[in-house]
Amino acid sequence: MQKYSYYNPQFTFDFLKLARDAETLHMYGLKKDGLLNAIMGFFVRNGAMTQPLFGYDTSLPLAEGLYRLLTLVTLQEGVKRGLLVHASGGVGKFKKVRGGESVTEYNAVFTKHLSLRRQSPWKLIGLVSKAAIPYFRKMDF
Repeated sequence: MQKYSYYNPQFTFDFLKLARDAETLHMYGLKKDGLLNAIMGFFVRNGAMTQPLFGYDTSLPLAEGLYRLLTLVTLQEGVKRGLLVHASGGVGKFKKVRGGESVTEYNAVFTKHLSLRRQSPWKLIGLVSKAAIPYFRKMDF
């Protein structure tokens, strides 16, 4: 947890067990010599899969290829199930070197029913986005 923001979801054992038992979250682990060295967990919504759980023992040698193996499991599951695989935007250059493709994500917010005062922050975000998106594309984020 020290590596990422405290504000990221912090899953408890009870939550993970419930999500697994309810078949909401599908989990896969990579074991070697009886030790769990990596885990990937994904869920499916509207024909797309994303994995909020994706981690491995970083104390093991890079030669173990745990990141690549987890990525392979993710892609295989996506293909097997006929799903679009959303691998999140983190570590962009790391993923691009390995064949990942950047795609700009958008959110839509309907504001016409709001007062002008409540619409203003959303309009400001829209204006900032118009400048930010070309900049991020140019900088290859």
